[in-house]
Amino acid sequence: MRKLNSVRDRRCSPKLICHADKSAVPTLVHSSPTLSRHDSVVGLQRDDSIIRLEDVYRTFGTDPGACTALRAITLAIPRGNLLALVGPSGSGKTSLLNIIGGIDKPSRGSVRIENQDLMTMGEAKLSDLRLRRIGFVFQDARLIPVLTVAENVEFPLLFRSEMSSVERKRRVSRVLESVGLADKHERRPETLSGGERQRVALARALAGDPAFVLADEPTANLDQETGVAVLELMRSLNRERSVTIIYSTHDPQLMAIADGVLKLRDGRIEENVA
Repeated sequence: MRKLNSVRDRRCSPKLICHADKSAVPTLVHSSPTLSRHDSVVGLQRDDSIIRLEDVYRTFGTDPGACTALRAITLAIPRGNLLALVGPSGSGKTSLLNIIGGIDKPSRGSVRIENQDLMTMGEAKLSDLRLRRIGFVFQDARLIPVLTVAENVEFPLLFRSEMSSVERKRRVSRVLESVGLADKHERRPETLSGGERQRVALARALAGDPAFVLADEPTANLDQETGVAVLELMRSLNRERSVTIIYSTHDPQLMAIADGVLKLRDGRIEENVA
């Protein structure tokens, strides 16, 4: 299983594809004269974009063994969207999430988060950006087993020196209530079900009030019913908090929950579906 902090997709053999007819989904995809050479632009209004990528490529290695995981990716994702990222294994989903999350940098192209240019940031600034503005939810939750539920949610907040202990506790209490785990704050991860552990991971991602959350196949280790319940919770929190959430999935039922679906194949945007 692939994880968000793994920056190499397992398969990488780019080939020419046929792009979807943009006119078929006008509410999600729009064109711009300045971006006409790119695959597509996702978003309702460019100037409301929280995430913007232009002509992004990601290549691993050097010729003749170079592997291009992403090709000519151009996106503009508005605030408050719930976006599903789909595609076969090796299509570039994890590489794209890594770049949006500031975990990896593209080989070429532009990446802007809230109008901040990630390409010019050093590692210290990128780390601070990830801490304050981006939440992460992993496939296997990645909770710290020796900590309680509340302590797991609080853990990233400990690195925010401006935040008092009282404020940290308040945030933890509020977010655990929002994911339905207010009565389990003293429990250890091993005593929770898979769905409960993912809800703790979601609470941890949201506790810092991020601008957006990235979730790499957050329901892959859950049964269908539990997976749908977790995504419905994400949908509800997306609406309540107006937080952008981007998640990858292979499940058609989970794609239907999203505002839009972005399909990747061989490192390119293949299709956008409203």
